[in-house]
Order: sequence, then C-alpha cells, then structure tokens
Amino acid sequence: MKPVKYQSVEIAGIDFHLQLDNKHEHQYARTLEAGAGCIDSAIFREFGQAGDTVLDAGANIGFVSLRLLELGAGHIHAFEPVPSLFLRLAQIAHEKVSVYPFALGAAHADQEITLSTRHHQGNSLNAKEIEDHPHVFAGGEKISVPVRRLDDLFRNTTFDFMKVDIEGSEAAFLKGAETTFKDRKPRAIQLELREHQFREAKSVLERHYGRIFRVAYSRGSRTAEILENAGPEASHPLLENIPPIYVFTD
Repeated sequence: MKPVKYQSVEIAGIDFHLQLDNKHEHQYARTLEAGAGCIDSAIFREFGQAGDTVLDAGANIGFVSLRLLELGAGHIHAFEPVPSLFLRLAQIAHEKVSVYPFALGAAHADQEITLSTRHHQGNSLNAKEIEDHPHVFAGGEKISVPVRRLDDLFRNTTFDFMKVDIEGSEAAFLKGAETTFKDRKPRAIQLELREHQFREAKSVLERHYGRIFRVAYSRGSRTAEILENAGPEASHPLLENIPPIYVFTD
C-alpha cells in the first residue's frame, strides 16, 4: 500500500493539509501554488460580501469554507455527514468556522448514503443520483449518516449566503428550510443542479427570488462569467466540462 502524500498549505491564516493522491486535492494544491481562485471564490466575489454569515452544505474537507473565509466571510457554518471527511473538516480550528457532522434534508432521521468509488466529492443520499451515475456509485460503500432540518438547527440565525452542493438532495434540503426562506432568506443561494434538480429547485426558489444566474467558468484563466436566465439548455463555451452551478438572488 502506497503511503499517502500530504502537502501543508495556508488558507486564511490556517494550516491545512491536502492529500496529493486525491485528484481534487491535488488540483487544490496547484491552484493555491498559482495564487489563483476557484469557481466558488468567483461566485462569492460576485454575490457575497465581507462579514457574511455563510452556510456551506456539503463542505467536504473544508477547502471552500476556507476560501470564503479568506474572502472575508464573517462566520461559516459547515456541514459534512461522511465521518472520514468530517474528521478532516473538524481539524479547522477557527472561531469563525463552526462544523457539524450532519447532512441537511427534509426530516430529522438517519439515512443511508452511498460513497463514491471514484473520489470523495460524490457521496449521495439520493437514489436517482446514484442510479443515474453507476460509474461513480456502483459498488460504493453504504453507511448511515444523521440528517437534520436547517429550520430546526437555526431558528433565529440569518444566513447571508448559502453554498449547497449535496449531490441530488437539494429538494430535500429546501423542504427542511422552508421557514428559513420564508422568514429570513439569504441574499443569495448557490446550488449545483442537474436538469431535473434545477426544475425542482426553481419551483421552490422562484417564490423567494426574482433572478436566476448560471455560472460559466474558465479553468485556465480562473475567471467566471455570470449568465442571467441561462437554464440547463444554455450553450456557452465556458459551460462545458464544469458542473452546472446556479445562483438564485434578487
């Protein structure tokens, strides 16, 4: 068994360890070495503000949380239900980062999550997501994780910005956050949505927001173009080979 290669980096003044044998973490390291941003940083620059209270649902190891902290986020509430990833997320010791070992969904329950066999960024609670991507999930380990409703956890907190990347469980997340969006909606919410997920999320979020943007991004130049009213059918060179990311706002 090959030893794991680590690289220590500093983000927002915090020492952070990346596993270089993981393709995503290797990419993170190269991005930092180049002094470049990432797509999430570009989105926060456009729709976030210094001092924002941020929700990071699907925080993974915390890389994006730290990049947003670096850009001036006031406090980040980061959620990651997979225990091995949460252990790494929990190593971020900072007064402006709170971490939670939960998935966010429609009910207080324990639910089975299927782990990706290709990388640690594709773990999913959603049966259709798993069925539609056998190359990612076939033979993946299944474990039970705790699921909580956002409305139950934060009865008085106002989030300014939300980043939600939860592999097909967006509709369940929104169902568990109905009061939050009714009474204290964030300025903007960023979601990664496939076509059917976009339709589901749009049917809920268009009650609260008047504008929808899709994010086009160049991995080479690390620059983003924000396209208004560009749905799943949109065509643009910078939409190729990147996840379909949308922002709902006013």
